[in-house]
Amino acid sequence: MDDPCRTFQRSEEKFFLECDTGRVPVVAIFTKFEALRPFAYGEIKKELKGVSSEERSKRIAERVEELFTKTGVCDRLCNPENRARPKSYVRLQNMNKQNTNCDALLESTTLALDDEELRLCLVSTQQSNMELCMKCAITILVDRAHQLFVPLRFDYGAYQYGIARWFSHLKVRERLIQSDDSLVMMLTDAGKIAVYEARTGWTALIPCCYSPVDSGRQAEVYRDNIISILQPLVGRFSSILILSTVRVQQAPKALMFANQIIQTGIATIIVLEYSAFLPNDLGDLERVKSAVDYYMKSPTAVAVEKGAKEICRQGYDREEMGKKILEFILENRLSKDLTEKK
Repeated sequence: MDDPCRTFQRSEEKFFLECDTGRVPVVAIFTKFEALRPFAYGEIKKELKGVSSEERSKRIAERVEELFTKTGVCDRLCNPENRARPKSYVRLQNMNKQNTNCDALLESTTLALDDEELRLCLVSTQQSNMELCMKCAITILVDRAHQLFVPLRFDYGAYQYGIARWFSHLKVRERLIQSDDSLVMMLTDAGKIAVYEARTGWTALIPCCYSPVDSGRQAEVYRDNIISILQPLVGRFSSILILSTVRVQQAPKALMFANQIIQTGIATIIVLEYSAFLPNDLGDLERVKSAVDYYMKSPTAVAVEKGAKEICRQGYDREEMGKKILEFILENRLSKDLTEKK
């Protein structure tokens, strides 16, 4: 992006026009995004006289967005005539400076993967990246809360288990076969080996040449245990029956169902994130149980109940709901209690 007049090279344009990537998702990366700031500053330099540094930064950032939009590059990337179109895009800046990370690229790559097994495999390499784990878990929550029709009976255990799989400090769903600095191989309970090569980002699902019966049994036992431990987070409405022909957006009972989905999901994510910060000498299940006990006695449980009702009442679309839930969780995460004590 160091030359706003030439955001596309011919080879890049040819790729999007002619290359069909099939099921392989494409993430567009704009590098040197900070190079737009001097152009933005030059255009509004006179307007910035006498304003505070905070206001100056805000106006320059707004102008940068206008310049980026003006290039029309996103419209060209998403042109219906293109054979390849990006599923998302990332803007990288200041990559030459120390302590700059690629979290935005990692997140976009993870969420661009359509295959859940591969996404789980990638997330499993990011045990210290709790925010990425939470964002993946929130996609499960939002999908359930936005169901068009309410099921006859909702399986909260399976729902919480689906959330717990994304927290890689808990080996909930898969068994690690091999791991080193570059290669991760995991046996999934679908009977396949998920492979992730960290250096190149290569991922694959490989059928097993043997039946993982013992591993499957162990995973199933662990699944039941984790569901049992997380069950107190579900609340008092878990046994309610709702007709499957009722639309979620219409009936009061359906709104109560959506509220319960959101409340249970938020509580589960907060507890699992907190468990990652508990002492390692405790087993995985012990850490989760301790986190559940702490949550149930904390004022956070009341805050979650109120927050879930407000989020449900607003009727957000999927994207906005995901953002609001993440903001709420980050504001109310229990792990702040531990970090503040240090």
